[in-house]
Amino acid sequence: MGIAMDTQKSANELLVYKLSGDQMYKDTVHVHSEERGGMKNGDIVRVTVTKDDGSRHSGFFAIRGRPGKGRIGIDFLGCSRLKIKAGGTYKFAFEGTRCWTKIGWAREAADPSARIAMWIAYWSALLGLAGFVLGVIGAVPVLRDCAIGR
Repeated sequence: MGIAMDTQKSANELLVYKLSGDQMYKDTVHVHSEERGGMKNGDIVRVTVTKDDGSRHSGFFAIRGRPGKGRIGIDFLGCSRLKIKAGGTYKFAFEGTRCWTKIGWAREAADPSARIAMWIAYWSALLGLAGFVLGVIGAVPVLRDCAIGR
């Protein structure tokens, strides 16, 4: 369920187009399903860009589908993170991620809904752990009395 590393990789040369409207600030890339190496729609993946000069930059994105081949949609923030420009053609590689990487992606996402959901999950887990610890502390005197035979 996402804990194991997805070892599939894919590398394609794609033309970058800029996402706009409601697709902006979502930390997503839009790529045709046949060009992403088996990554499922919605997976969090490491996207690595290799430029003609050999420099490489990477970032984490949720991957989404798009109808045509040969193109990748990235918003302004994604282009800035990968140090690329819309209209350019670059070599892209997609690689699956581990559970902790997905949590880190949500923590630093530009989309507030992903960040808020992650913080709610974080605080829920913390409060659940605190409740468990308090329950164990409260059970110790009762268990001790049972063991002594009172």
